[in-house]
Amino acid sequence: MKPIVLSIAGLHSFREKQEIDFESLCEGGVFGIFGPTGSGKSSILDAMTLALYGKVERAANQTQGIMNHAEDELSVSFTFELLHSSGTKRYLVERSFKRADDIRLRAGSCRLIEKGEESFVLADKTGEVNQKIQELLGLTIEDFTRAVVLPQGKFAEFLSLKGVDRRQMLQRLFHLERYGDELSKKVKARLQEASQKVKEIEAEQVGLGDASQEAIDMATKEASDLEILLTKRKIELTEIEKKYENQTKLWQWEQEKQHLVKTLQSLQVKEQTMNAIEIQVKRSDQAVKLLPYAEELSHSESRYQSTLEAKVLLEKALSDRRENYKKAEEKYIEANKNRILEEPLLLSKKDKLTSAKELTITKLQVENEVKELTNKLNTLHEKLEIEQKTYLENKSLLDRGQLKQKELKQQLSKISISADTREQYQRAREQRQYIEHVRQQIEELKMSYKDRYKQVEGKQELLRNHTRENEELHSRLVSSFKSVESMYEQICEQERKLEFAKHMTENSIEKLRTEQEQNREKKLAEHLANRLQEGEPCPVCGSTEHPNTHILSGSEDIEMEAQMKNRKDSLAQLHQVIPQVISLKLSLEQLADLLINEGISTTLFSAPLVSSQTESVINMSEIELLITEIKGISQDVLQRKEQVQKELKHKNQLQQQLAEHVQVIKISNEELEQLKNKMDKFQQEEREALGKWANEFPNFQLETFNERLKELVAQDQEAQSLHARIEKSVSFLEDKELAVSSAKDHVTKLEKTQIELQGQYKHKQERCLELIQQIQQITNDGDVDKLLKDVELQLEHLYKQEKEEQEIYQEIGRKIQGIEGELKTHISLLNDLQHQLQKANEKWVEQSKDSEFTTLAELQAVIIPPEQSKGLKEELQNYIDEVKQINHELDKVSKLIGDNQITEEIWKQTSAIFIEMKEELQVLVEQKGSINQTLISLKEKHARYSELEDVRLNISQKVEQLGKLQQVLKGNSFVEFLAEEQLVRVARDASERLGLLTRQRYAIEVDSSGGFIMRDDANGGVRRPVNTLSGGETFLTSLALALALSAQIQLRGEYPLQFFFLDEGFGTLDGDLLDTVITALEKLHSNSLSVGVISHVHELRQRLQKKLIVEAAEPSGIGTRVRLEIL
Repeated sequence: MKPIVLSIAGLHSFREKQEIDFESLCEGGVFGIFGPTGSGKSSILDAMTLALYGKVERAANQTQGIMNHAEDELSVSFTFELLHSSGTKRYLVERSFKRADDIRLRAGSCRLIEKGEESFVLADKTGEVNQKIQELLGLTIEDFTRAVVLPQGKFAEFLSLKGVDRRQMLQRLFHLERYGDELSKKVKARLQEASQKVKEIEAEQVGLGDASQEAIDMATKEASDLEILLTKRKIELTEIEKKYENQTKLWQWEQEKQHLVKTLQSLQVKEQTMNAIEIQVKRSDQAVKLLPYAEELSHSESRYQSTLEAKVLLEKALSDRRENYKKAEEKYIEANKNRILEEPLLLSKKDKLTSAKELTITKLQVENEVKELTNKLNTLHEKLEIEQKTYLENKSLLDRGQLKQKELKQQLSKISISADTREQYQRAREQRQYIEHVRQQIEELKMSYKDRYKQVEGKQELLRNHTRENEELHSRLVSSFKSVESMYEQICEQERKLEFAKHMTENSIEKLRTEQEQNREKKLAEHLANRLQEGEPCPVCGSTEHPNTHILSGSEDIEMEAQMKNRKDSLAQLHQVIPQVISLKLSLEQLADLLINEGISTTLFSAPLVSSQTESVINMSEIELLITEIKGISQDVLQRKEQVQKELKHKNQLQQQLAEHVQVIKISNEELEQLKNKMDKFQQEEREALGKWANEFPNFQLETFNERLKELVAQDQEAQSLHARIEKSVSFLEDKELAVSSAKDHVTKLEKTQIELQGQYKHKQERCLELIQQIQQITNDGDVDKLLKDVELQLEHLYKQEKEEQEIYQEIGRKIQGIEGELKTHISLLNDLQHQLQKANEKWVEQSKDSEFTTLAELQAVIIPPEQSKGLKEELQNYIDEVKQINHELDKVSKLIGDNQITEEIWKQTSAIFIEMKEELQVLVEQKGSINQTLISLKEKHARYSELEDVRLNISQKVEQLGKLQQVLKGNSFVEFLAEEQLVRVARDASERLGLLTRQRYAIEVDSSGGFIMRDDANGGVRRPVNTLSGGETFLTSLALALALSAQIQLRGEYPLQFFFLDEGFGTLDGDLLDTVITALEKLHSNSLSVGVISHVHELRQRLQKKLIVEAAEPSGIGTRVRLEIL
């Protein structure tokens, strides 16, 4: 952590905002903060802790009485940097306070900002800022003022701390808490996780059921027997399948042949229509070939005719234009003659009238100037009267103001207060505030003592009630344990019955399966016998006589299938229920273990003895009855488990509350004792403060001091008011003196300007009369503008008439040239078009001589649109292709059938036999799949059980190790060990530094109780307590410890501490020792640690290169000021 900028306003003796550039100060390694006693040096450290933590340690209630008495608002801001491996981050913390009364403050704004390219607010509420600062630094305010910023009275505190307090402080400074509760929580969580994993594995092993090697062998044999039977059935199915396939092909070919014959007949019906489409398409194709020649001939005839008509129209237009051209030429010549005769006379007249107009404008300008001069003279006269009046008024105000200022100065000299009197009042006010604060503390402590005493009585009553409730709850848990034991015996009995029912049901299924196989073989033999014909040989024995062929009833098979289904349903239910029973047993065992672990009972469960009597076969209704009973027991177990867990949770909560109550009562009694000691201390301080008041302020009564202070304030306010009025009168009188002088100058200037304007007015009047005479000579009193406009209109008419006639004449000439060119073009085009028409006619005659078409209209009538033509051609071709394809396929099918004949009846009979044998084979395949799946499942369960067993043994070993580690971490022994080791490291480093400071005379050691002890090496290594040290020795020892501690502190375990402040002790050192200490501090810069020392020792100020000078507040009201001084 490195300080950058500290800003202070309104704190203690600071009034105006003062900024301290620590970035510049810290560059030199060691810097000093110097100033006279009471100047505000220590207030700088107060400002730093106030900005970071919102508290000032030496203030009452940490904020009372810290605001300057003349201010109503206090503000501090602190910019600092944190350096870690990933880079540097800069933060700004700001706080402001407002006055609530004479000593108490009210919190205002509060913000913590992370500075960077884009700054953003991390927190903007007091509680959030406090929490965030502690998260960033990892230090409380107590740790900060013992190891980083050491204010007056705190420097030697770490040296004299008791073992427990020092150890707790080291735990926070070096973040050892992660090796205490945090590490214990992690070990406990991992132990619980591992124990739960073991229970889960054991439950899963139980849920796997019978996965022994014997069960696997039995399933393997059953699968092998079924495989042999399946092979036999596959051979029989192959033979019948070949016959079925041959007959199926023949029947398909026969059906296909019949379908083709019907299709060919339907196509022959469309033959006549297809012939008509063929003729239509051929005529359309012929017309399409001739169409371009007919269109070309028609187009040529059309163009020739339109061009001929256009030529005739152009010849007529040319004749009309030539006649108009001659008339326009005559009009243009006449207009030109008129312009040449009239133009000179009109231009001369225009020049004279233009001159008269200019004279008229000049006359108007002169008349305006005369009017303007008249207005100026009138305005000037009014201003002159106003300025004369203003001069007299300001002269009168100046005389009265000077007299009033003299009276105010006389009043101010009478009520001014001396600096000594003001200082006496200030000290008395601070002493009175201190006395009131002490009395307030005493009253608060009395109230706290009374409240705490009531709380202790309430906690003791709660302790008695919870003890009774805990005893009653223990009795209920003992009863629950007996109930759990009874249910466990009942579940074990039900499990034995279910296992017996499972065994009997499996035997019954095997017996039924054997009987079904025998009946199936009989049924197959009967099927073969039914197919025998008299006189044909038997496929089994070859005999041609078949005397005993009869069909057995199928009712036996149906009855066996029903029995088999019932047995399998029963077995499936048993397979579902047995794992549930095992799970219930496990739940009851776990519940019992839980009660035993909680000390409810010491008796372990044991399975009940199995009855040796022989049981009869269990039927389906008895199994259902067993399942119903188990469901009821399961519900009872769940209810009992919930009840026990709830009661155990309540019991643990009660025990925890009992322990908390005992601890709270113990702590409360200690706090009562502490409160009593504090009250005694404050009462002694009150007596001492009252004695000090009587000695230092005998002229003031404590009870009436407030009234005296208010009188002083009122007198101050009156003096400030008079001073303000005098200051205000000075500027007023200066303004009035300036106004009098300015008014006098204005009067003189205005009189001079009046004379000049009167001369200009006379000259302009004479010039105006002269211009009027000249204008009359030209216009004979006529209107100049009207006359000039008439002349200009006449000229414009001449020019316009000539130009219009010329443009008409030229335009007609251009049009004649255009028509002549266009006529030549049409004559040439007609010759070309006549030649094209002749060629197009020859082509048409040549191409159409062998066709039935003679005109374009005939061609267009028979042409089919392209899409329609394409569709008709495709339809015709498809018809031809389809006829060819059907004839081809019909020949192919006839060859495939040959001489073989088959009927639908024969094919259906063969198909039924094939399907029946195929279904039978499918049943066998499904049975094989079921048996194989059961075998695979057994093998997987067997492998899973072995795998789980290996994992269980491994985790059980881990559980044992974690249990031992948990025992080791109980209490804070491990953290205390680390804190002691850290303390030894700090003491070793401090001893090296202390040896340099004392020329190897003293060293620091840690005793068996965790306290510091001094070793005097100059006296043969004699050891003595730290409280026997002198003031200078205590300072050097504390300094060595502070340097060692600061060098090893890592804020939050990651940010290095780059500075610390020291605010006392240098006055106890002699010159040589002071020189040694300064030299040691200057060497710290190489270790990236800056040290700030606060002192008033002159020799120390001379030694340091960089200094912050603190100038004390002045009686006039100016607050403490700071400035940087670098040599």
